[in-house]
Amino acid sequence: MQNSPEKLLVWRAIHLKDRKAADKLVEMHYREIYAYAYRQTIDTQLAMDLTQEIFISVLQSLENYEPKKASFRTWLYRIASCRITDYYRSRSYRQKKLTQTLGSILPPSDDGMALRLERKDSVQRVLELMENCQPETRQVLQLKLFAGQTFLQISDALSMPESTVKSRYYTAVKQIREKMEESL
Repeated sequence: MQNSPEKLLVWRAIHLKDRKAADKLVEMHYREIYAYAYRQTIDTQLAMDLTQEIFISVLQSLENYEPKKASFRTWLYRIASCRITDYYRSRSYRQKKLTQTLGSILPPSDDGMALRLERKDSVQRVLELMENCQPETRQVLQLKLFAGQTFLQISDALSMPESTVKSRYYTAVKQIREKMEESL
């Protein structure tokens, strides 16, 4: 078996309890996972908080990682996906959303701000529609849209046939598109 630097770091972190190896793993993947969290939340501070929580979960469950089942990156995205889904199910998210709905929104002062708010609203609407999907389908969407993974990578991560991944993805995208068009 070929040993990549990442595999060696994982092994050192698990078996030798090497803190520096664990820190290096976090450093290697931090920006990518932060970007993944940000694309799903469109909120810098929230994405930073979620990224921190994701890596805490990763480090706490590192001993459960099984290299034969998936690559470390795939395993990491699976944890990230679950953590972000948990956030959207949480009480704090629902309270924040209610506060935003009840709060008055000031009119934007420039076109740039208006476009950013419109984009954020569209992303929020897609995320809300994704919440109506089955958990497995939601994970497929998250990994494809926000992590940029291929159908094959998603298939490996979720332990389901690639054809099922594709079917769930395209069906969900069609349903979300139809719902978005209905609300126009």
